[in-house]
Amino acid sequence: MFTPSRQHRENEAFSLLKKAGYDSPTRLQQTVIPIMLRGRDIAVVARSGEGRTAGFLVPLILGAMESPRQSPYGLVVCSLPEDVGRTAAQLTRLTSRQPVRVLRLGNTGQLKKEVKQLQKNPQLIMGTAGRIIDHVRRNTIRIKHARWIIIMFEPSARLQGFDKDVEFILSKAAKRASKGLFSSEKEVMESLLPFLRRPRIIASADSTEKEEPLHSVLSARDEAHKRKLLVDLILAKDITHTVIYCRTMAVLKSAEKHIAREIPSYAIVGPRTSRQRLDHIIKEFEKGGIRYILTVRPDIAASIPGIREFIFYSLPAPSETFNEICSDISHYRKAHITTLFTNRESADLCTLQENHAMKKEHHPEQNEIIKGKLKAILHRIHETDPDELQRFKKLIKKHIPITRRAYVGALLLKESLGNVSAASGPMQTLFVNIGKNRRVFPKDLSRFFCKTLNVGPNEIGAVRVLDNYSFVEVSEAIAGEAVKKMDGTDYRGRTIVVNFAKKKD
Repeated sequence: MFTPSRQHRENEAFSLLKKAGYDSPTRLQQTVIPIMLRGRDIAVVARSGEGRTAGFLVPLILGAMESPRQSPYGLVVCSLPEDVGRTAAQLTRLTSRQPVRVLRLGNTGQLKKEVKQLQKNPQLIMGTAGRIIDHVRRNTIRIKHARWIIIMFEPSARLQGFDKDVEFILSKAAKRASKGLFSSEKEVMESLLPFLRRPRIIASADSTEKEEPLHSVLSARDEAHKRKLLVDLILAKDITHTVIYCRTMAVLKSAEKHIAREIPSYAIVGPRTSRQRLDHIIKEFEKGGIRYILTVRPDIAASIPGIREFIFYSLPAPSETFNEICSDISHYRKAHITTLFTNRESADLCTLQENHAMKKEHHPEQNEIIKGKLKAILHRIHETDPDELQRFKKLIKKHIPITRRAYVGALLLKESLGNVSAASGPMQTLFVNIGKNRRVFPKDLSRFFCKTLNVGPNEIGAVRVLDNYSFVEVSEAIAGEAVKKMDGTDYRGRTIVVNFAKKKD
């Protein structure tokens, strides 16, 4: 049974999460936070992405605020340098409006600078075990003053002697200090459990039902195909409140060129976007005035509420960034995630799939893309100057018979879409030495290839017809057969050349 004071502290903890941008606590956090607020030792077995980092940081922050003179109040010992960075990012997010003194210890160098910072009596300190031991031996960190000691023990650190370093650190701690042990595997924690006093052991299965987000992945042949796939996906889904993440501004600008042709209602959030500008974008995004946000900032998922779809146009680096973003989206935003990748990125994606349930999806259907295109056109009508549209409308009425206007609209739509194909899977581009000068159209070449190779339309991709030659995409599985069978054949009384297209340098 909760006492009023205990209930008040828990409400404060969950309120802190909400102020930091989390919609609601995860079930793991709902279990861990109350136990830590009571000062009880705890051992938690949970994977990254279930909210374990914020789960132990929130009680540390509240305790540090209640004990402003105690230094350090909390010590976070990480087994890997990447964990230090991820924990520091979460802590910065949670303490942005809180009066808590925080210090992140580096892995190499800057020792003198850290000594000066330690003289300012930070309340929360985080770093690798080796770095913390360096300061302990120099007497610049007094572990016996710490009220809480948190150990983040990843399985890969066992071979590096992390457990021995932790034993040394815990031997310097005061008997009254509370301890928390967090890992993704219970086996690696067993050697350290004797250092905890009657710990409450929590497994993620005890605190949360596995709620994997629906995470789709779509493969592209190369960067050019990925840009087209992004636009097709946006048109086919016709969703608002979507964030598109790109690794660099160069990649973002490349994607923007293609998006701008179809969807004008988007905004860019870059590394130099001011707070005032970001607040305006968020406000318009929530209202639906801005439908898409393109960004290179990995923290944007936590900063913007109301996200329904998050698209990884490119994979972030390091992989911990991907895990953190997915965690925020799945547990706090309840949004759908889509990742686009090329053949070059497939190995990196396979590594990330070990921690995330992903489902490979088919490329958008042609009819869905066309429907989305029509909706985008209708949306743009309301944003275009009506006087300008009226001028074109008069020209159409004057020069095009009423019985042909629908065909004109259909032709303009077809040209704006280009050659949309329902082909999917790895494709190969072939060169054909005939073009527009021979009165050849894309549909003619597509039918000729299908008939000669005895394949369906889904095996033929984009067909691009130039003045004197053409390029035809075919499935990789039949590319060799196509060259062998069609090179030297007769087409409309002319012997044609069919060969593999040369790649641009």
